[in-house]
Amino acid sequence: MDSQQALHRWSGRGWLAALAIVVIGCLQCIGQASAKAPVGRFVVDKAGATVYDTLTKLTWQRQSAPTTFWWSDILFPSSAQNYCKNLALAGGGWRLPGEYELLGLVDRQEPSLAVDPTAFPGSISGIYWSASPQFDPTWYGGLAVDFSFTLGLLTHGDYTKTYNVRCVR
Repeated sequence: MDSQQALHRWSGRGWLAALAIVVIGCLQCIGQASAKAPVGRFVVDKAGATVYDTLTKLTWQRQSAPTTFWWSDILFPSSAQNYCKNLALAGGGWRLPGEYELLGLVDRQEPSLAVDPTAFPGSISGIYWSASPQFDPTWYGGLAVDFSFTLGLLTHGDYTKTYNVRCVR
């Protein structure tokens, strides 16, 4: 079972299942290397502000947001969702990426940060929010799927914590 299948299976099953996802992801990081991104997969715009992914046809904010944010725009006006929605970079139209969109950026050949350092220089190590909510009725405040670029795997985070943001369109 790969980590994507496991993610769907643990949905709503609590922290023990989430821990299993982390372990599965870590074992994949250690035991399974993928090829480096093909030459030309990521194309940086002339201004150096955005990166176009020729595989997924998505355009990414090249630099991480300058600060961390809460997830929900309902609970916190200064949220990851609002940051992306209001980002005027290269004409606007930005949004918070889905969990699998973030996973698509993983480059397991990178030893310290699971993202291409040429396409995304100066990337912040740590956890990034996705747009994907993870509803768990046992958790006060709610959860959202997040992504660790340090470990290269999906986890879930408490809405009341602040994490990094990289927007997509």
